[in-house]
Amino acid sequence: MNKFEILIPEMNLENLMQDSVLMRNAKKPTTKDKILDRAAFLLSQITYLMHNNDQGQLNGQVHLYSKILKYYVPDYHKYMKFFEKLDIVLISNSYSTGNKYSKKYSLGPAVEGEKLKVYTLTNKRLIQKIRKQSFDPVARKKYGYLLDMFHKLSVPEEYVPCKSKQNYVVEKQNFYPHQSILVNKLNSNVDENWTFKIGASGRLYNPISNLSKKIRPHLLYDGRYLLVELDIKNSIPYFVTPLLKRNTIANTSELRRILRNSNPEVFTESYLDWWLRQDVSSAQDSHDYIAKVSDGTIYEEVAQWWNKRMAKQYDRGAAKDEFLRILNQPPFFEFVERRLLRKLYPTVMETVNTVNRGFQKTKKGKGENKWQEGDLKCPFAMFTQGAEAWFILDVVCKKVHKKYPECPMYPLHDAIYTIPDYAHIIKRAMIDESERLFGQALKVGQKDLSDVQGTQAA
Repeated sequence: MNKFEILIPEMNLENLMQDSVLMRNAKKPTTKDKILDRAAFLLSQITYLMHNNDQGQLNGQVHLYSKILKYYVPDYHKYMKFFEKLDIVLISNSYSTGNKYSKKYSLGPAVEGEKLKVYTLTNKRLIQKIRKQSFDPVARKKYGYLLDMFHKLSVPEEYVPCKSKQNYVVEKQNFYPHQSILVNKLNSNVDENWTFKIGASGRLYNPISNLSKKIRPHLLYDGRYLLVELDIKNSIPYFVTPLLKRNTIANTSELRRILRNSNPEVFTESYLDWWLRQDVSSAQDSHDYIAKVSDGTIYEEVAQWWNKRMAKQYDRGAAKDEFLRILNQPPFFEFVERRLLRKLYPTVMETVNTVNRGFQKTKKGKGENKWQEGDLKCPFAMFTQGAEAWFILDVVCKKVHKKYPECPMYPLHDAIYTIPDYAHIIKRAMIDESERLFGQALKVGQKDLSDVQGTQAA
C-alpha cells in the first residue's frame, strides 16, 4: 500500500509550491513529488488538530513538537516559513516543554474558511513513517485476533460524512471532516491504514477509537449486523476498589505491575509489599463506598452530600465530572468539594492521595505547575485505566475468544462492541471474571448502538 489519504485546506498546492526555494532547487520529478507530499503532510497536521472536535467547530492554535515534525520532515522549518510568508499558516512564539521544543500553529487568513479536500500521499518513506507511529507490531502480536475482526467491520457509504470523495464538506449533522478519512480507512479493509497500538496506560487504540459517536451507530458487522455496546458502569470508581481490597492486587501479578509502574518513585518494591498488606476495605467509609459503587449510586451519593452542605444543585452528571476531576488532580489541590469528599470518604481519599503522591503538574497548570513531557502523569489515571484495559483485553476478550473464536469483539476502553447474538456471552464473562478477580461483580450496561444515533459525543 503506497498511498495514504490526508486532509488539507482547498488549494492548488502544486502551483503554490512552485514559488518556493524548495521546489526551485528540485531537479527530479520524484523530488518535486516528495516536496509536495511533505508540504501537504505538515498542513494536514495543523488541519487535523484544529478540526479535532465533535461539534464541527475549529479549535484555536495547536501545539506541534519540533522533534516530532523533524522526524517526518527533517527540514520542516523551511516549509513552515514559506507557509507563514503567504499567510497560510500562523506561528506563535516557541517554548520548551521538557525535552520537547514546541510552537503553536494555526491555519492563516489565506485559507481560513476554505473547504477541506483529500490529498493522497505517495511518498513511500513518509507513508512508512506515518504508519510506524500508528500501527504497533507489539499490539498486533498480542491482540492479533482482535485486529482480524476489524476486517468485517464497515460503515455504509451513505453514512460517510462527505458529499464526494474529493470534496469533504461538513453536513448539517456537523460531522467534522476528519471523520471521513477515518471511515474511509476502516472501509479500505487494509490493516496498514489503521491505527492499532497500545497506549501508555495499556489502552488499545484501534480503527474505531476516534470515530464520532454520531458515526458508531452505523457500524455494520459483515455488512449486515448492527452492533451492541456492553460497557462497565461506574468504571473508574469500580477500579478504585482493588486499591481498598489490596489483597486483590497482592495476589494478581498484573495488577501489582500496573500499580508499581503508575508511580515507581512511591511504590518501590519494599514499600509496595508493606502497603498491600494494609487492607483498608473494612473501614466504614470504604465499606460504604464499595456498596455505593456496587449498587450504581456513587455519583448520586456524592451529589446529595455536596448539595446538602454547599446549597448547590449538583445533578448526577455534574457530580460525576467533579468527582472524577478530583480523583485525577494533584493531592495538594484544595477547595470545598474536595474537603467535603475527604469527610465523606476519608480512607478512600487517603488511598487516592497516596497513589498520586508526587504528582504536581497538570496540562492545564500554569508556570511551574504546567505539565511537561517527562513529568509524572497522573498515577491514579494510569492505574485505573491500566487495570480497566487489562481486565477488558487480557481477561474478558481472551476468555471469550478461547471458547468462542468466532465471536466478534471490538474493545473501546471500558466497553466492548459485538453483535446481538454474542452479547449475553460477553456480558456474562465480564460479570463472572470481575467477581472472581475483585470479589465484587461489576455492573454491565447494554444498549444497541442504533438506539443512540445522533447523540452528542460525551
